[in-house]
Amino acid sequence: MSEDILTLSIGRIIKDARKSKGLSQKELAVLAGCSLAHIGRIECGLAQPSLKLLETLQRHLNTLIFDMFPFFKNALKQQHFARLLKKLPQLTDAQLKNLSDLASVMSKDNASSSSLE
Repeated sequence: MSEDILTLSIGRIIKDARKSKGLSQKELAVLAGCSLAHIGRIECGLAQPSLKLLETLQRHLNTLIFDMFPFFKNALKQQHFARLLKKLPQLTDAQLKNLSDLASVMSKDNASSSSLE
């Protein structure tokens, strides 16, 4: 599940950018040169765009890929943290839950501080 965080994040960013431009999925698919179904799968987090498609999408959505990186970095941190938790079998379930709760709090704190900038 945690491996899907990045894919879901990319999809959400693309969907939000598309909607803010007032484009339908079909219109974006035509602009990007891909299928409507592929745009739908990307937005739902079921597929990842290639780098070439991501560059095309960011051009048509007037969104820089680099603007997306803080979101990606947060998703990657959560993914790596989840992997770390799985590698610590000596911890009890209660200790693992405490670490998970701590990660959630830290993630919310990071999101709050990012929105203030």
